[in-house]
Amino acid sequence: MFGALAVGAVAVVASLAAVGSYSRTADSVRYGVFQLVSGLTTAGLQSETNLGDTWAAPSLLAVTTSMLVGGAAGSTAGGIKIVRVRRILLDAPEHGMDVYEASESSADTAGRASAAFDTAAIIAVLWFALLLLASFVALLVLPADYTTADVLFEVASVQGNVGLSAGIVDATVPSSLKVTLVLAMWIGRLEIIPAVVSAKLLLDELEVI
Repeated sequence: MFGALAVGAVAVVASLAAVGSYSRTADSVRYGVFQLVSGLTTAGLQSETNLGDTWAAPSLLAVTTSMLVGGAAGSTAGGIKIVRVRRILLDAPEHGMDVYEASESSADTAGRASAAFDTAAIIAVLWFALLLLASFVALLVLPADYTTADVLFEVASVQGNVGLSAGIVDATVPSSLKVTLVLAMWIGRLEIIPAVVSAKLLLDELEVI
């Protein structure tokens, strides 16, 4: 968690300073670190009324990434969760080599590790698929004034139940986008697998009826 916070904070502050979003470096540090921590922990506090107007695309995408990652396992934070991202990024080579171990105990360990990796990968893929689908709907129905970075930021915040905003979502957005974001928020809150299982059970019940 602290490693992710450190790397993310450096990325956000560097991007803010590079494009000159704030006149003073101290402001870039203060606002950048605050929003990064808020995004990664999905706390949802926002230091700017409209980040879409103040921040350039690189800064928005850095915080978007933090919202997708989310907090620690077992917490109420949204997102994929740091433990799953770590397993995908760092454990894949190690678990891949476990396949070549000859001993039965090693094979059992490799099997369990592979199952955990597969679960993390499936959740991540489904999470990104939902993000892209909701973002595609948003880009179709929203005015051309909003950039792709703005839309990804907004959808990632909704899907992760974060609460940050680039100034897109309000009562005036089209109904199709409202429904899409409600579903994304619901699935993000339950997490992907429980939502898929719930949908399957519902379909099974409808077939019985």
